[in-house]
Amino acid sequence: MCIRDRRTKGRIDIGFDADLCFLDSELQLTHVIARGKLALKDKEVIKKGRYEE
Repeated sequence: MCIRDRRTKGRIDIGFDADLCFLDSELQLTHVIARGKLALKDKEVIKKGRYEE
């Protein structure tokens, strides 16, 4: 990560980068938003990683 990237990390705001994870009351992962896209919805994978089938 370059120094410039650090200025856009770690905060939820316009122009910043943030991945969000949502947990249920049993601390199970339910939703994930990564790189601005919904990746997990209702515990089901919506978007897989580049090298996943």
